[in-house]
Amino acid sequence: GRLESIGVRSISGFYSAGVLEGGGRVEWMDGRVLEGYFINGYLEGLFTAKSKYSGKDFYVAEFQRGVAVGPCWRRQEGGGWLHGVVDKEGQFTGEDIMYIYPDLVTCLV
Repeated sequence: GRLESIGVRSISGFYSAGVLEGGGRVEWMDGRVLEGYFINGYLEGLFTAKSKYSGKDFYVAEFQRGVAVGPCWRRQEGGGWLHGVVDKEGQFTGEDIMYIYPDLVTCLV
């Protein structure tokens, strides 16, 4: 159905009038899991998403009305991280993005 077409396996939590409110959980087809707080169906607040299989964090960000805002961290394949302030669409763009190598010491700015 519709969720699978965007890569989502399931969304669970408390629904009020068909809208997710309060604590909820989103599980993607590739094993990513996000648990957090929803207001009017949108992610709100600080979230850490994890891999269902490894338990490792893969994304850390604050969300407002379902869009990442401010400084964010996204784990890359191989263990490195992207870090920077995301744009108005929640994307890593611009010149102020840093790649942190898997040793978590060495950075490319």
